[in-house]
Amino acid sequence: MCPKKDAIEVVFYLHYWDFLGPTLTKAVNLIFSTRHMPNEWTEEIIYMIPKSDARCDEISKWRPITVLNDVYKTVAKTIANRMRPLLPSIIHDTQSGFLQDRSIFDNIFLFWEMTALAKHHKQSLAILLLDFEKAYDKVDWTFWRQFS
Repeated sequence: MCPKKDAIEVVFYLHYWDFLGPTLTKAVNLIFSTRHMPNEWTEEIIYMIPKSDARCDEISKWRPITVLNDVYKTVAKTIANRMRPLLPSIIHDTQSGFLQDRSIFDNIFLFWEMTALAKHHKQSLAILLLDFEKAYDKVDWTFWRQFS
């Protein structure tokens, strides 16, 4: 378990749910009705974790991990669960990652099928390879600072 800014772990909420549950439920319902969440609940801690045992003298050797408040995660999960029935109508069939009953590995299998089909028909296949590490490294920090 990662340490949180509020130092309260999920097991605490689970253990004392009979006492905390009604109050937290009221607080979360208030968030939905007012569309406002206390700033303290939206704060996060960003930890930098080394990607490997290699020397960590370059920023590309580190991976940022964000630790969020458990109440914030509960609200986010509630919103996600409420949106679940809408997802099939707003997310294209070709989107495969991070969705229930879909796997990012489906794209890998599709790639191999397309490659085999192109070879069989003796046709060329144009492939676009993206460097996702560089995509994630290019963050518009000016944009993000406006929210802090």
